[in-house]
Amino acid sequence: MVILIVNYKVISCEVLKNELTYLINKHNLDLDISYTKKSAHVKPEQLHEEIQNLINESQNYEYILLGFGLCGNALKGLKSNNSQLVVPRAHDCCTLFLGSTNKFNELFSENLSIPWGSCGYSRIGEEYLREDVSLGVMQEMEELIKIYGEENAEYIYKTLHPDHNNNDVYFIKINETHDDVVYKQFITSMKDNNKKVTVKQGSLTLLEKLLTGQWDEQFLLINKQASIGAIYDKEQVMYCKNL
Repeated sequence: MVILIVNYKVISCEVLKNELTYLINKHNLDLDISYTKKSAHVKPEQLHEEIQNLINESQNYEYILLGFGLCGNALKGLKSNNSQLVVPRAHDCCTLFLGSTNKFNELFSENLSIPWGSCGYSRIGEEYLREDVSLGVMQEMEELIKIYGEENAEYIYKTLHPDHNNNDVYFIKINETHDDVVYKQFITSMKDNNKKVTVKQGSLTLLEKLLTGQWDEQFLLINKQASIGAIYDKEQVMYCKNL
């Protein structure tokens, strides 16, 4: 589905700022954009509240585009009374840097806990790596307990979140926004911590589709008076939950 966007707002995590700026300039877009801090991901419930407040403040937009993944359930329950929400089907921003859910699943389905970095993620703050194990097929512990009971939930959680016992890390490189200074700092930090870095090719494809209205099966549209529901699978990740 391709939609000609006339009136829209973008709300995104700041780790995507350089990538979004590149695409805005490439397509000569004039848009209203707000960024949340990378550090806000430490407490997903607070990030949820911040994004919801930004949505509530955004009046008279036909669409509000969200530059996030599910991000530890930060997007779960978000809604807008005035606009349609558009969000990539992603567990976190790793998918957005890689450019597709297929690429994400290819790299992480069998390696759920491998940490990763990128110029966008690693240039901000002191954390070079994203080490959150909410990659791939996941369920929050409380959700698993509700469905399977505490004992079974613990077993399933450990199965889905294996310990990362080796020193492998990925660096996702996007050619258009690559920063050699940040990359060299990343490599130095990883060597100092005895990490083995494997460079993986990233892509702007998913973000470009988001900004230009090419909302295919990799995107979820949330109607007015509905909210974002979480599925936690490999493909859908989220769904439109009617209120």
